[in-house]
Amino acid sequence: MTTMNKEYLFLTMTINGWISVFEDFPETKQVVLDCFQFVVNKSWIKIHGFIIMRDHLHLICSNNREGSITSTVNSIKKYTGINIRKILKERDPEYLDQYFMSTIGMQLLSRTIDGREYWVEPTN
Repeated sequence: MTTMNKEYLFLTMTINGWISVFEDFPETKQVVLDCFQFVVNKSWIKIHGFIIMRDHLHLICSNNREGSITSTVNSIKKYTGINIRKILKERDPEYLDQYFMSTIGMQLLSRTIDGREYWVEPTN
């Protein structure tokens, strides 16, 4: 019998520059929900709770597979960043350029897509 050390995580993922993407483009919330559904269906993590705010989200989850939960979190950030970008590019390219190009270099950031960072890297 093998045992897995459960790693619990309270995560806050913040949109770069605190831009209110989830409020301005409500369909971006579905990107997050689809991603959560995928990682749960793959049994990568168990989600204990979450809330999507106007410019960030909170997630409480635990690891369901061997290894660090970090790789799953990075996959979530990558998938959501790419797909949020697609929505913004289709719906309002000026919004994309105005808010995401203007905030580069202001903070430590985690994901770059087309030279734009979407998720802020947490600081300790």
